[in-house]
Amino acid sequence: MKLYTDYGRIYNDVITNIATDTTPNVCITYPDHIATYLTGSNVVVPLDALMDDPAYGLGGNALAYDGPTRAQIIPQFLDECAFAGGVYALPYMRSTEAMYINKTYVEALGYEVPDVLTWDFVWEVAEAATKKNPDGTFAVNGQKVMIPFIYKSTDNMMIQMLKQLDAGYSTDAGEILLMNDTTKALLLEISPSRSPATRPTS
Repeated sequence: MKLYTDYGRIYNDVITNIATDTTPNVCITYPDHIATYLTGSNVVVPLDALMDDPAYGLGGNALAYDGPTRAQIIPQFLDECAFAGGVYALPYMRSTEAMYINKTYVEALGYEVPDVLTWDFVWEVAEAATKKNPDGTFAVNGQKVMIPFIYKSTDNMMIQMLKQLDAGYSTDAGEILLMNDTTKALLLEISPSRSPATRPTS
């Protein structure tokens, strides 16, 4: 067993090991990584037959633990693991996106939290939160440090934004669609090297 703390390193190692025929027996993965693995020849095995095995499949009667049945897995999560007619992963560690807002700070800046959050609102409030007092502290919290917006995974942020804009990312066959004008515009919009004053609006 090899332990990782970064999904990107797992992905890079598996891609590298495909060429040397030393891929792992099982690995943690993102669905879009599977699409790339499938470009290799006989590299990834579909799990359908194992999942449906009455003894050792999902909810199997010979399992040494209380395993979930297929019906107990959220269908949409399982669908994300399916490519070209086969299921190649199980969503046992599926993440759920959540947005946390400091309502006190937002209202102190003169805004109300909307029923439907938009990126334009996030950018506007985040920019307002960067205003400073004459002594160099931030006006909204009176401190020397203010992180107006943070997203735990920049990869997930890009994937989510592209999905919301109906922009290309990848196909079930592993075709890469990420390099497009929408991606370029988003990168220019959220790049940390660009100041808020020069950042284009979305």
